[in-house]
Amino acid sequence: IGWAPDGWDTLAKRLRLSADDLRDSGLGFVNKAGRQQDAFRGRIMFPISDERGDWVGFGGRILPGHEGPKYKNTTTDALVYDKSRVLYGLHA
Repeated sequence: IGWAPDGWDTLAKRLRLSADDLRDSGLGFVNKAGRQQDAFRGRIMFPISDERGDWVGFGGRILPGHEGPKYKNTTTDALVYDKSRVLYGLHA
């Protein structure tokens, strides 16, 4: 379990990710203004594991009182995460 800070690009700057790496990892994207943006801002984070226990994505839960979808998962654009092939919590 972890925390994704509220900043728009905190993770991208901290890890020095390229726009392609940010998108491919599912941790962010490039917004309409052409700037890198973290995908899970202001959320409690939970790793998503495959049947072998390897982390393949993340789920995030927004805190009460904040706006946005209650739960958010790594996007299907990520290279390692395919939601249709992973049963959440199977390898907990």
